[in-house]
Amino acid sequence: MAVGGASDRGRRGQSSPIALVLIFGLVIGATTVVLLVGGLAITDTQDQLNAQSAEKAMTQLDSKASLVALGQSQRQMVEFGTSEDGDYRLDEDAGQMTITHETSSGPPEKILETNLGKVYYEGGGTQVAYQGGGVWRSDGDGNAVMISPPEFHYRDATLTLPVVTVDGENYVGDSAVIAHDDTQKAYPTGDDVNPVDSGLVTVSVESEFYRAWGSYFKERTSGSVDYDHDNNTATVRLTVETEGQTVNAGVISGGTGTTIDYKNKGDFDSYDSSEAEGDYANSSGENGAIYTAGNIKLRNKVDILGSLVAEGDITVTGSQQTISGDLEYVSGNFDESKYGDIVDGSISTGAEVPETSSVAGLIDNKRANLTNSNDNHTHTDDIEALKDGTCDPCNLTAGQYYIDNINFDGGGQVYLKPEGGTIEVYVEDDFEPKLDSRIEVIGNGRVEFYVEDEVTLDDNTSISNEGDDAKQFWFYMNPDGDADLEGGKKDPDNVDFTGVIYGPGNDDQAGVQVTLDNHDDIFGAVVGDLDEVMNEGNIHYDEALADTTAVEGGETRRPSLTYLHISENSVNVTSD
Repeated sequence: MAVGGASDRGRRGQSSPIALVLIFGLVIGATTVVLLVGGLAITDTQDQLNAQSAEKAMTQLDSKASLVALGQSQRQMVEFGTSEDGDYRLDEDAGQMTITHETSSGPPEKILETNLGKVYYEGGGTQVAYQGGGVWRSDGDGNAVMISPPEFHYRDATLTLPVVTVDGENYVGDSAVIAHDDTQKAYPTGDDVNPVDSGLVTVSVESEFYRAWGSYFKERTSGSVDYDHDNNTATVRLTVETEGQTVNAGVISGGTGTTIDYKNKGDFDSYDSSEAEGDYANSSGENGAIYTAGNIKLRNKVDILGSLVAEGDITVTGSQQTISGDLEYVSGNFDESKYGDIVDGSISTGAEVPETSSVAGLIDNKRANLTNSNDNHTHTDDIEALKDGTCDPCNLTAGQYYIDNINFDGGGQVYLKPEGGTIEVYVEDDFEPKLDSRIEVIGNGRVEFYVEDEVTLDDNTSISNEGDDAKQFWFYMNPDGDADLEGGKKDPDNVDFTGVIYGPGNDDQAGVQVTLDNHDDIFGAVVGDLDEVMNEGNIHYDEALADTTAVEGGETRRPSLTYLHISENSVNVTSD
């Protein structure tokens, strides 16, 4: 027993120093953890304080640089303070802004392309920078926020953009001097004047802060904003404002020097599809008018059952011409003593043709918005068939669509069913269904085709609806485009089109050139450059169009732009 008791006491004697070691180890480990966590917390706190200090310094730089850039001061000084973990530096090649004006009449015009540069603080994985007149913050993983807004001002269809760029020494230090370098006006200048003429104005910023730039564009303009993540670029598109327009005549044509050649039993008259039985057969009348800013030739048995207003020469050849309404002309451009008896109504001078505005900007807008965002997925097979397949039949319902070109096989049938809404189709190239094609609008609603290049309707092709309602179908076309109705030499090879060909010009642009071949009929109106109406070709004006908006003012449902003021303002930042 004595031996056993001694052994237990020995073991108890050994356990005391072991416990001490364990306790000491635990204390050391806990202390180490506390020191490590505490150290990290202190580091994080210091990084945050440094970043906050940098934001304040950059905001002060922003305020003073704006005074210098915009001509309110020639020189300013800013104190950045000191930081153990970061520096204030300048990179004059950082970031780029590009501003373009896109129209359908030519390649995009580059208004401005310049490096923005930046003054920046970098430390603790955070960068705070002054760029483009604004202050931005990034964590290095592509996450960027705006601290203060750039010099980008959009209000009431006016964009004012005094682009601020910076250059100078790479190392800025604790304080810096800001000096005015140069100011160059980019728009308006030379032939580029306000108000801006049609199209799209795009502003693109390539920057490591591009996401924040894009968010600001979206917040301030409600415009169409796109991101190119591969190239760190944000782009905002603003559509040039389009004036509200209506169609008050069967033909509104041309510019100075153009000529309408109306010949060989061609007729012009009217009807009113808004009446109870308002199709052409039941409501034909003589209430329409032809307006032309250019010349017109009436050759051989042409009956204008309505009025004629012409600013250019009026030439009458052959026999049995008739103008059942009034005639207005410019003094010296019509031989009233010789041909006055063909006019049943009054004859007067002082002709004035209503002004029209190109819809090129509207078409550009549809291109920008429908090319990548559309409802094609709802009618995939029909879209493919419309391009170059067989429509037996093809159907489209209300929605927005993008199609490369329309060139489906001859004899095809297309049913357009807007169901009280609107079908909008942007056609990148041509609208040219092959011969014997039938396109019909079924039910209520409106159909709008925005055609980039040409419209060609071949032999025995028809675009129609019940009641000859021209308000339902619209071709919107660029002023340099062509619309050809290519009927055959006799019925039934003629083309029947119910709707409006709408492609007016601007200033010296005459508009889309429109030609009617033998026996072709338009039930609706032409707004553009009516070039030729051949043997027994006819235009029947739908009087209901006078109460219909062709183009909503300010561009329907999209942001608009009328005035543009852009300048480049360079400041030099150097260490004090």
